[in-house]
Amino acid sequence: MGTDTLIEWSPILMDLEKRTLKSHNVEVQCYSISSTLAATATNQNEQGPIFEFPTPDLTSENKKKLLDVLSEYTDIFSKDEFDIGSCPIVAPPIELTTTEPIAAKPYRVPEKMKGVINEFICKLLAAGIIIKSTTAWVSNILLVKKSNGKMRPVCDFRKLNSVTVPDRYPLQRIDKLLQKVSGSHFFSTIDLSQGFFQLKVDSESSKKFGIIVEDNIYQFVKLPMGLRNSPAIFSRTMHEIFEGLEDVPLKLYLIAFSNMN
Repeated sequence: MGTDTLIEWSPILMDLEKRTLKSHNVEVQCYSISSTLAATATNQNEQGPIFEFPTPDLTSENKKKLLDVLSEYTDIFSKDEFDIGSCPIVAPPIELTTTEPIAAKPYRVPEKMKGVINEFICKLLAAGIIIKSTTAWVSNILLVKKSNGKMRPVCDFRKLNSVTVPDRYPLQRIDKLLQKVSGSHFFSTIDLSQGFFQLKVDSESSKKFGIIVEDNIYQFVKLPMGLRNSPAIFSRTMHEIFEGLEDVPLKLYLIAFSNMN
């Protein structure tokens, strides 16, 4: 555990005999890993995945096979929030009820908060999620306070959403999902890092996804968070990718919807 994690979880009660950590009434079990595995699972001093499976029902042979596979594909695990992949499938074009550009006036941002937004923009540019633009379609960026007190930049696409034709693709219901996995003994989860940002958008739709930051305009070339249809587009794409795997007990579920609709 790094210093940042320890600070965020503070105060922490450690029981070395039981190998547990307790923070805010949540107790987690700790497990040891070998230095060889740790070295394999990380790249130099960067943050990387650590794998350990304490389940007693998993044989040593199966455990080794699983660890070997995970270690072989460590490059697909995100090392930070903008270390993301790029899906070859392009999102469908956005359909609007108007051809008149939606242009929002720039919000005033407190001087002390400008650094938060500028850092966010720099990360999006570096990750290839946005590019500089001259589009006439522009939306604002808002700052939302997170539970830890820090500010999180989000795109305010409410005006664009108001003229967007809704995508009616059905989203998975959690109660139906739980029924399907009932009786299973082993569970594993894979959470796509910044899933929406892994989907490309077509050039015409991209022009509609402009954002204005002080004297600069940018446009998304990846599917933005906060769009009315992003959840439906992402869900359809995932089902398209995994089509034909009906015999595999794979279930897809989308969480963390934006409230900017």
